[in-house]
Amino acid sequence: MPSRERTASEATCSCGKKFPACPICSDGWLVERAGRYSRFLGCVRYPKCSGKAKLPIDAASHGERSEGW
Repeated sequence: MPSRERTASEATCSCGKKFPACPICSDGWLVERAGRYSRFLGCVRYPKCSGKAKLPIDAASHGERSEGW
C-alpha cells in the first residue's frame, strides 16, 4: 500500500510506483476513475473523502494513462 509524508505531494508504494497525494485528506492518494462525463483522479478513501483532481491533458484526451499515475 502506498504511504506518504504529511507534506509530500506524492504517495510511494513499496513496489516503487508513485501516486498523487489526495488534496483533501492526509491518508489517501488519487487513482484513476471513470465518471459520467470523463475520467478523473479520485481519492481511494471515497466515500469518506471526496478529494479529486483532473487527469493530465495528454492522458485524458487520448484515453491513456500517464506514466506513474
